[in-house]
Amino acid sequence: MEFSPYVTWYEKTATERPSFDTLTDSIECDICIIGGAFTGVDALLHAAEKGQKAVLIEPGKIGYGCTGRAGGLIESGLNTTIDDLSDFYGRLSAHSFWNSTIEARDKIVENIRKYNINCDYVEGLTYISRNKLKRDGYINYVNYFSHYFDSDPIESLTHDDVQQKLKMPSAVLGMHFMKSGGFNPLSYLFGMAQAAVTQGAKIYENTSVVAIDEKEKITVQTNAGTVVCDHVIVCGNAYMGGESSPEKTQTVSMNYFQIVTKPLDQELLDLIAPQGPMVAASRGDLRSYLQITADKRILYGGPEFSDVKNGESFAAQKLKELYFYLPDIKGHVEVDYVWSGAVGVPMNYVPIFHKVSNRHYVTHGFNGHGVAISCFAGHVIVDAILEDDGLYDIYSRIKPRPIPQWVHHTVAKVTLILYRLFARRFNA
Repeated sequence: MEFSPYVTWYEKTATERPSFDTLTDSIECDICIIGGAFTGVDALLHAAEKGQKAVLIEPGKIGYGCTGRAGGLIESGLNTTIDDLSDFYGRLSAHSFWNSTIEARDKIVENIRKYNINCDYVEGLTYISRNKLKRDGYINYVNYFSHYFDSDPIESLTHDDVQQKLKMPSAVLGMHFMKSGGFNPLSYLFGMAQAAVTQGAKIYENTSVVAIDEKEKITVQTNAGTVVCDHVIVCGNAYMGGESSPEKTQTVSMNYFQIVTKPLDQELLDLIAPQGPMVAASRGDLRSYLQITADKRILYGGPEFSDVKNGESFAAQKLKELYFYLPDIKGHVEVDYVWSGAVGVPMNYVPIFHKVSNRHYVTHGFNGHGVAISCFAGHVIVDAILEDDGLYDIYSRIKPRPIPQWVHHTVAKVTLILYRLFARRFNA
């Protein structure tokens, strides 16, 4: 069994990882992007498509952070409600925001087809609940979104409907988003990077930023070179900034885990997933998800508040949890990969967009609601730079209240205790 934050099933099954040089010279460009994950590579590709001379610098290897450990869920919406968004800035703006998440999800599918990215894309995402008290809420949700967001087809599911997709006896209801889905996030990232480079963009790995100096031009000083540019976009997540930095005080640092089983035999696979590869998730703050993958495995993941030190015991613990949901697999599967890593979750579950100046943008906090927004945020910022800032104006309105990290950690521990006492995953 593989146990490492970096030796993941995604890494093992992704398309060939591209390799890029370290920046050792002084170069010039229109837009410099810092951070080689979904948001940064998305910004790079969109800037190149718009005819901009764009450069991306990454302190390690692209996709080595949260992107390489993401759940791989491609979904519209956010891990908050339309009512909460409406409380922030009105129903009309909330609908505009939500529609943009649909556009973000659809843009991923468009890129997959446009650039022929082989990333094990599975269409369709089923939300499952074991809580019968949520029945009316699910039905109202489906009715509301069917009426106001007809470009995002959705259907409600009974217990029997859920069993046709995934044999989870304890599930009592669900809803199925037909245009959402899942994929291998690293394969998609590598495909976007190759598409950007093909259009003239430059990527530099193992290139750390030392300083950003704004004068007549912006100078990004790195460990071995410099980038002189008109605009800079900083794209990060759990690993950006010190403990007291604005970025750290705007998000909760949490661990997410994934386990992946060894391939199942076909008879067992047909029993638990009658329709083949599929993607399922819970809703709510303690979100969990699973995928029946194209290579006949089960991927299971979600938030984890405790430190993962022993891979064997942790895998056994999570496999026991998975048995609870899929009892037919008990005694028939083994864990092949297990990994975890820190992610940055905004306190209000809405990604953070910040303009340091008219030439300097910062964005982070994409975890907790699928990959669509993180794969689209760079697109939004590049458009703002090119004087089309309609979506950026909407995204940047929500400002999270800064909270010290010790408060975050305390909240996380309390949440873990309550979760273990009173809740189970797939209850929301």
